[in-house]
Amino acid sequence: MKIISSLLLILISFSLQSSSQDLFTIKGRLSTCRPYRAGNDFGERQLSLIKGKDTIIKNIKTSMGEFVVPGLQPGQYTLRFLNIFNQEVKKSLLVMGNLQEVICCTDSFIDTKRPTFIEKMSAGSKIKLSFESLGCFHNVKSSIYIEKKNSKIIASFYSSRDNKKKTKVLAKHDIEALILFERQLFQMKNVREDCTTVDYYTYTVAGKSVLSVTDGSCDWNGYLLLTKEIFGGEI
Repeated sequence: MKIISSLLLILISFSLQSSSQDLFTIKGRLSTCRPYRAGNDFGERQLSLIKGKDTIIKNIKTSMGEFVVPGLQPGQYTLRFLNIFNQEVKKSLLVMGNLQEVICCTDSFIDTKRPTFIEKMSAGSKIKLSFESLGCFHNVKSSIYIEKKNSKIIASFYSSRDNKKKTKVLAKHDIEALILFERQLFQMKNVREDCTTVDYYTYTVAGKSVLSVTDGSCDWNGYLLLTKEIFGGEI
């Protein structure tokens, strides 16, 4: 009996050790990943963990953008979170050991393929993008004027910050940046406003206001990134 009891204790101990060794930990962070704006995302965003069809953790706690999820069995998981555009993003994870640096890019954008004003331009068409940013210690106004002359699209940029004007013929990547910007801007209509800085955007086509969006999230900074990419200069 003593031998049997000892064997049972050994088996139980081995089973417990094996079970604990099969549990793993995920460490990660919510982060902005775009050039010029990379860093931890300190915003309050819902982060969930899914296995199969089941949500096993509905709201993972984050601290300064970082999170830890212990006690996971090996397998396929999905992290689900809302990006800064209020879109649901899913990130697949294969957990076969401890994962130390899982990055969830909260500024990743799911392209909506929405038709844009610049794509609809014909020869002689003119677009004006007006921008104004108001905060506790600043008031900045700026505009981008876009005109299609024959097959070329020309853009002029003006900012009240330095009273300088820049003009250039847009390359393919510049036009792609404007298309992406407009699609992201339209999506910002669905985002909460909880910041002391508010950015105002207005599109004018053929002299008529066709789109106005207010962004009070302090998350996107879309206009600054757009002008940096197309016209250069400091942000």
